[in-house]
Amino acid sequence: MKINIFEITKRRISILGWSVGMGIVFLLIMLSESLGNNVDGDSYDILATNIAGDFKTELYGLVSFAFIVCSLLTMEQLRHALYKLNHFWLQLAQIVVMVLTVLGLLVGLVPVEMIDTDAVPGVDGTFQRFQNTLPFYINIVISLTNLCLGIGLARRFSGRIRQYGIALAVLPVLSFLSGELYLYLYNNVGGLTLQTLSTYNTMILFFQTAIEIALLFLLNRTMKPIEEKEEIY
Repeated sequence: MKINIFEITKRRISILGWSVGMGIVFLLIMLSESLGNNVDGDSYDILATNIAGDFKTELYGLVSFAFIVCSLLTMEQLRHALYKLNHFWLQLAQIVVMVLTVLGLLVGLVPVEMIDTDAVPGVDGTFQRFQNTLPFYINIVISLTNLCLGIGLARRFSGRIRQYGIALAVLPVLSFLSGELYLYLYNNVGGLTLQTLSTYNTMILFFQTAIEIALLFLLNRTMKPIEEKEEIY
């Protein structure tokens, strides 16, 4: 019989609940900071891990950092639940996502001036180019790993866990496609005014934020508390 809900300790349930709640608050702040910015050709994907330090505002950067920490805490609860059930490959997929997220965060926090001490003014140094390029590859690997993790959860479990697995496999793809749609409209569709592009950008930001909130909510529903004495470490 397939398991339809994970059982973890009340302490971990509390950590998960607070992380989800605060993560949603941080997402809404990020959304508010993203609205009203100048329209450009960037694809704003709120699900992507921004590790290049290219934040819209200082507040956006701080809140993004806090949101990533909350995301890591939620991932840890899922990893622990999979570990308890001896699903090695699914647990490994979650660990890969966590490690890449931390790696991207650490690289993004390193000041460029500390590494590129001999950089020519006005020209990106070696580390600057690395810092600008790394997010693309990290986000690709994270997306593919989450896709595999979502499919694995949907196949091996039922109920709420299966629902989360399907959402994890499908919703990030929709978020990516919505960002690409904005890029297509900006670069290839003529006759669109800045006001129209701004409207499309706002709609896509709301859509991507709703997707991330849905993922957090669905993950929170996959777990219920058990007594501390039943926990296996």
